Amino acid sequence: MMASDDSIGSRIRAAIAGRRLVEVRYQGRARIAEPHDYGIQNGRERVLVFQRRGPARPGHASTGWRLLDIAKLEALRVSTVVAARPGCLLSRRAA
Repeated sequence: MMASDDSIGSRIRAAIAGRRLVEVRYQGRARIAEPHDYGIQNGRERVLVFQRRGPARPGHASTGWRLLDIAKLEALRVSTVVAARPGCLLSRRAA
């Protein structure tokens, strides 16, 4: 499990601002995703992503919106690939 610290939050915020894809290992499985929003929800640090590739529950698509708990991230790497989806939430907020 990755420790929840400023470096993780900083990397996620940088990926959102730069519209970069992230590669994460979450609950033992690799995923490629576009992070869109990051913050605290119900006392837990979370990131809202649009999953491009990764596991899915039976009967569900492998792509789509996912809400990931930062405490369950085992690895995170910000890609150099720019996400094609326009309008990430952070770009519309005041800094």
